[in-house]
Amino acid sequence: RNVIRDHLEYWFNGTATAPAAPPLLACSPLDIVVAEDHAMSARVMELQLEKMGHRVRIAGDGLEALRLLQAQPPDLLFLDMRMPLLDGPGVARRWRAQEPPGRPLPIIALTANVTLEHRALCIEAGMDDFLAKPIAPDTLRALLERFGSPSKNHSTAQPP
Repeated sequence: RNVIRDHLEYWFNGTATAPAAPPLLACSPLDIVVAEDHAMSARVMELQLEKMGHRVRIAGDGLEALRLLQAQPPDLLFLDMRMPLLDGPGVARRWRAQEPPGRPLPIIALTANVTLEHRALCIEAGMDDFLAKPIAPDTLRALLERFGSPSKNHSTAQPP
């Protein structure tokens, strides 16, 4: 069973049966930035996160991601490793260099490359974890529960 295909067919074509509703999260609604240059991948993440009750802002490139972070730091950042203008590690390094004091922003890399070398690059750049694409809803839910407590220093997210 291909969960992503089912979600895409349901949301965009209405041809599949509605995916089962996910269980409620243990965490409060979060303000999440998804930095992803591939429109379909960004939309899938956005739909999954909104369905779980979170507020999502999309950045299509690394510089746009930095602008969103500077304007209103989120509770969590999902960061594609390869983006135009500024790649994921570059965004993470710049953010960590200027990050306001308090609770550090959890940064999660999104990547199709799951080698140990790639993982080391993520950690060296200041990222907290990474998810391999495609991302299964259960994996995403588990990560949100692990990192998912809204920060008083970051945002006051409201459900969408």
